[in-house]
Amino acid sequence: MKIRKLEAEIRSLQSQLYELGNQTNQYSIGEILKLSKQLDEKIILYQKLKLHNQNKENCRNLE
Repeated sequence: MKIRKLEAEIRSLQSQLYELGNQTNQYSIGEILKLSKQLDEKIILYQKLKLHNQNKENCRNLE
């Protein structure tokens, strides 16, 4: 997965959470939890991808 696409997905989920937070009611609480979980998963994936890319770059610099 490309970093740019992942960044866009993270921003989208953040926006959706913000909108749901502005219109909170009993129905949206479950939706907020679901979106929060998706956002957490995307952020973890993003951090792993960035770390992997950074490690690859560091290895190239050692050669």
